[in-house]
Amino acid sequence: METHLLLLLLLCYLILCASATDVEFDNCNCDDEEGIWSIHSILVGQKVSDFFIAVAYFSIPIELLYFVSRSNVPFKLLFLQFIAFIVLCGLTHLLNAYSYHGPPSFQLLLSLTVAKFLTALVSCATALTLPPLIPLLLKIKVRELFLRQNVMELGQEVGMMKKQKEATEYFCNDFEWEQLRSEVESNPSYGYHFESEPSSSSSSSQSQSPQSDVKAWNQFHLRHASGKFFKERRYLLKEFPELLTCPPNSKLLEVGCGNGSTALPILRANKEVIVYACDCSVETLERAKEIISATSVSSFKQRFRTFCCDISTHGFPNWLTWNPCQDKSLHKHSCCLSEFDGCVGGVDFVTLIFTLSAIPLERMARFIKECFIVLKPGGKVLFRDYGLYDMTMLRFEPDKRVGFREYMRSDGTRSYFFSLDTVRNLFLGAGFTELELDYCCIKSVNRRKGKCMQRVWVHGKFQKPALSCQ
Repeated sequence: METHLLLLLLLCYLILCASATDVEFDNCNCDDEEGIWSIHSILVGQKVSDFFIAVAYFSIPIELLYFVSRSNVPFKLLFLQFIAFIVLCGLTHLLNAYSYHGPPSFQLLLSLTVAKFLTALVSCATALTLPPLIPLLLKIKVRELFLRQNVMELGQEVGMMKKQKEATEYFCNDFEWEQLRSEVESNPSYGYHFESEPSSSSSSSQSQSPQSDVKAWNQFHLRHASGKFFKERRYLLKEFPELLTCPPNSKLLEVGCGNGSTALPILRANKEVIVYACDCSVETLERAKEIISATSVSSFKQRFRTFCCDISTHGFPNWLTWNPCQDKSLHKHSCCLSEFDGCVGGVDFVTLIFTLSAIPLERMARFIKECFIVLKPGGKVLFRDYGLYDMTMLRFEPDKRVGFREYMRSDGTRSYFFSLDTVRNLFLGAGFTELELDYCCIKSVNRRKGKCMQRVWVHGKFQKPALSCQ
């Protein structure tokens, strides 16, 4: 902006000079000339210009003095030299403005001479002071850039530490589950949670149709489509390191993907895994694709493939399942073509992250069997869900019970709280081999309310036995 202004002023100056050359001052009677280029007009112009220059030169030092006094700026002596130089320049212009009224007096000439002498002295001193300071000024700029870079790197490190903390806070055990069990079962106010059958009024909700379950979860996701209700589940990468070390082009099936909070950190961390994601809600799948697309990483969209499916009632589509006697040449047969242009032929991993608890207990066995069918031999199910005596279970009122350890929220969504034996029986009954199974007990502190919450989750890994095709 300043450069453009200077160029504009220079252009105006050149235009004025060029127009002045057309006036023949040598052949005119300047005493009688009253045009813009007369001697009188030029002198008036210089007088006015000197006056405004003096006003500007006197105002600039005031602004600089205010700046120096209010800031901890280095090289204040240099600033004071510039202030003195500017003031003296303004003084010379002011005295020059009075020299246009006829022959100047001796006092005016003496004052003007002293002012010019002091201006020359201060300007020379400033010119001699500035060169040794230029390297120091450059070092300050370099140091500023260096500090700014350090601040940026420190911010990135803090961000990584927060992510690591978030990843580890779901991985440790802050208390013993058996101790929590003893405290809960000895508390009379929690007695209704241990009754074998809920009240008749609440159990009537248990017969809710699968379509009603789908509608309830669809409305749930619509309500929480915006904001930060769902956070990226980065802790899964630490709990399930197989997601990072699996071979290239491994196939992962996420059941009940929601808004993609599980798929997104997996896609970020593993550049070669292919994620198939299913959910019972078409709207939820569209939201998940929008979130994945918003990352602006083209490979994410290529490796994230969604389809709508409620496996608790219908099972997985044929193109996804593994066939032990299926020849590779049949993968392109029309009977098994999918929207992804070919049979998947089984997956290497199935993730069930807070999914199984959302369906009724009587449909869980079929649900797990479908996961067994879709896995390749040696494939694994990575499981995480609500554990028995979790804080959210204890908060449910008696009228929310629809079964043993099974509850229904006011919005129609379900939640089941698992014991280790329940999970073990479901997976072993479907043909899986148990690799890991344990409670994950975490103390979560709500700083705003000053409350400590005891969270319980079930962590598990189950593998499909390796079988040869007969």
